[in-house]
Amino acid sequence: MLVDTNLILRATRAGFPLLDELARLTEGATPTLAAPVHRELRGLAREGSREAEAALIWTADWAHVKGPGAGDDAILAVAVRHRMMVATADQALARRAESAGLRVLVPRDRSRLTARWGRRTALSATVKNGAGHRGRGSDHA
Repeated sequence: MLVDTNLILRATRAGFPLLDELARLTEGATPTLAAPVHRELRGLAREGSREAEAALIWTADWAHVKGPGAGDDAILAVAVRHRMMVATADQALARRAESAGLRVLVPRDRSRLTARWGRRTALSATVKNGAGHRGRGSDHA
């Protein structure tokens, strides 16, 4: 289960019960940080974000998955490559992950997540590779 930066920061900032909700909806899936998310949190912490500092401490024992790049393209590439669920509050990323056929967890309200099941479509598996070009599927991520 890849967890996006915005959802981690929401849990840190507002006390969103992220781990409880992940456990409720995923039957034991391990919360995981994609390398791009970890890099983003470290960058925010260096810029003085106390929430990012707290998030780094809170997620220190989470599993990590390597991946190049930054932002949504990089997160999506890691998720597609490893066929992982994605937890995010970013609606654009959620739609892209669903289109790639991934299961997505998004906030339903201030204290709950809901699961959405993705369906792979012809355009959905398109993600940008490291050079910024569009390719098909995880071979180009």
